[in-house]
Amino acid sequence: MTIQKFLDFKSKKYRIKLKRYGRHQKPYYKIVVVNRSNRIVQILGSINLFDDKKNRTIYIDKLLLLFWLNNNATCSIIIYKLFYVLFI
Repeated sequence: MTIQKFLDFKSKKYRIKLKRYGRHQKPYYKIVVVNRSNRIVQILGSINLFDDKKNRTIYIDKLLLLFWLNNNATCSIIIYKLFYVLFI
């Protein structure tokens, strides 16, 4: 698979991206699927990297991720790099 398939935003209906939550200087992120108007369709997981060093967590529902990738959802660049590091 090439990176161009994941990053072709214009022709795709859904995107997988990070949504920021949390307080000032203590963010955590949710991996979400959004439509063209940036409305959240489904939450795929969460990332908490800025908590204590022992409590850093990454949770991703792989079945939902594969479902959306097979249904032509595109990834943002950060999500693509995260998946590349985690799964390959």
